[in-house]
Amino acid sequence: MSEATLLPPLFAAWINEWLAGLPTESHATCDRCAMCASEPHVSTDGYFFDRGIKCCTFLPRIPNFIAGRILKDDGEDLAHGRATLEERLAAGTGVTPFGLSTPPTYDLLYANAQDFFGRAHELRCPHYVARDGRCGIWRHREATCATWFCKHERGATGQAFWMAMRDLLHAVEHDLARWCVLTLVRDERALASLAVVDSSDGRLDAFALDGRSNPDVQRELWGDWVGRERDFFIAAAALVDPLRWNDVLAICGPTVRIRVASVQFSYQRLTDATMPKTLRIGRHEIIRRSADSSTLRTYSDFDPLNVPQRLLDVLPYFDGRPTADACQAIASERGLVLTSGHLQELIDFRILLESDESSK
Repeated sequence: MSEATLLPPLFAAWINEWLAGLPTESHATCDRCAMCASEPHVSTDGYFFDRGIKCCTFLPRIPNFIAGRILKDDGEDLAHGRATLEERLAAGTGVTPFGLSTPPTYDLLYANAQDFFGRAHELRCPHYVARDGRCGIWRHREATCATWFCKHERGATGQAFWMAMRDLLHAVEHDLARWCVLTLVRDERALASLAVVDSSDGRLDAFALDGRSNPDVQRELWGDWVGRERDFFIAAAALVDPLRWNDVLAICGPTVRIRVASVQFSYQRLTDATMPKTLRIGRHEIIRRSADSSTLRTYSDFDPLNVPQRLLDVLPYFDGRPTADACQAIASERGLVLTSGHLQELIDFRILLESDESSK
């Protein structure tokens, strides 16, 4: 996965205007899924994905302007994505001028299933291209799909950055989708109905259970645009496409500015090479052990870390004393010189924490 593909083009253009480069995530290999076992039926205590699903057991909520970008993109690689998006439009469930939400039945399954992620075919995204294992709307994926990685080069430090980026992009999607609605919808009754939809969850009524939309409700929500939903989404894309980042900030509300501050803070943590003055042992679990190393589960079930035994043996030295003193004691008593790289990896994977940092 190259840096160019870390964010879709629309998001990348905005973020690159104010952030000096994105962290690479070469460990999350989508083409050769790093979460699939090397042997199909290997017996292991690790968490692996089904090769026919990978991480695509998630149905994205697609804001109106991104739906429009998908519909008007005539690239051959998006043929499956366009077709499946058209199918969601035709079904109508969860389709409003704000965009495409997830059907209530899907939400119910997703909220109550266990150990399903990457494994349950019933929850596989309809935009997933089964024949070659790729995303059919990759170039225009929304915030969650754009910022989720199964593994991170910088462990929990990298994950924290991408979670902050996800929250920012979600806030941008939310506000821009509503700006598009206010710009394009002139029917006051439709706007009043949309205000109610915007503040409530999808209901499991007879229509939702049967996987279809209520035609009366759709007429209320769409007003003058009813029957022209596809045109509406393309019009929304036309509104958003020319925006620069300063335009986005001017349109969006205060939540986006708060999220920007969170991204900047996480980015600073990611790029700051200053070593903490004191360290202590964080919470971790040994899931595999060999003669000279152990595999630890730390911040994520999907991203275990293999640690040489010589490093594990010296962790008790980090007991809140100054980091420099701990490293000096390890060198003199154990003959092991810890580099900044050793320490940084242990910190990134939360095997070592700053003394005043929560272990949660």
